[in-house]
Amino acid sequence: MTILIPQEEALLKASELVLKGEVVAIPTDTLYGLAADPTRREPVKRLLQMKGRRIPVPILARSKEEAFSLCRDVPEEAEELARMFWPGPLTLILRKGADIWNELSGRWRFIAVRVPGHEFPARLMQAVSGPITGSSANLSGGLSPSEPSHVVEEVRDLVPLIVDGGPCPLGIESTLLDLSAGKPTLLRYGALPLDDIEKIIPSVEINVKPHKKNPGVELIIMDMPLDEIPRILRKVAPSDSVVLSFGNSHIYEGIEVVDLTSDLKEAARRLYSTLRSLRGRRIYCEPLEEVGLGLTLVNVLRSLSSFTIRRPT
Repeated sequence: MTILIPQEEALLKASELVLKGEVVAIPTDTLYGLAADPTRREPVKRLLQMKGRRIPVPILARSKEEAFSLCRDVPEEAEELARMFWPGPLTLILRKGADIWNELSGRWRFIAVRVPGHEFPARLMQAVSGPITGSSANLSGGLSPSEPSHVVEEVRDLVPLIVDGGPCPLGIESTLLDLSAGKPTLLRYGALPLDDIEKIIPSVEINVKPHKKNPGVELIIMDMPLDEIPRILRKVAPSDSVVLSFGNSHIYEGIEVVDLTSDLKEAARRLYSTLRSLRGRRIYCEPLEEVGLGLTLVNVLRSLSSFTIRRPT
């Protein structure tokens, strides 16, 4: 395995490997991804084996025109959202075109497409003259990879090249919106807040199914007023536990706190790295207001949590 910073040597090496049918790990605006040639069966099969997951495989494209060329019956809502939010952290599920083969999309009649807002995947796609796969560079069910060290930990024995672009600018998953069946339906909260989508599409159905991950951390959600948490933790928290806070560290006198700041964009960027650093500890997480990016973070944390402590009644 080779690790290179995203300069010309890395671009040349990554493009050579992708064109040869290999899978490489690269930075994107959201998370580190596994890039392969989506038009070839063997690289996609290898990627799926590495991930330990089923299809469909998300596709990154250079432009909305290239993304939509892989699809059919693209609705006007997709055009509007692409104009507003691409390049960026929005993945659209659309009906697949006739040329999309089963290893990429399986029995499903749709594919997931996105135009990333990051220079390196854009340059890599230009170098290989086409789209690339965009699955996150980790094993399914684990903590998502927002920094190069996470990729090394997860897939270093599985890929020939990791491009070290430093921490990903957004640090959490893209928002996943299904436009393949008529009614716009949110399937995953992500870096693009639902509020922003609803400015373009006023009526979005929510179908975010509970998907518990196995992150290797003991995360407990504190679902109660903020000012009650310190008193309860002094009664129940083990001495080696830690509080995950969002700008409120001053209220936890005598309790260890990791403060992700009240700036939720920065908190999101740091979240996965912080959780990896706290593995082996019991983590108590503050509640967040479920609006904007706060709603995304709440859903991410719930998917990672062991259980929730609610206010006694």
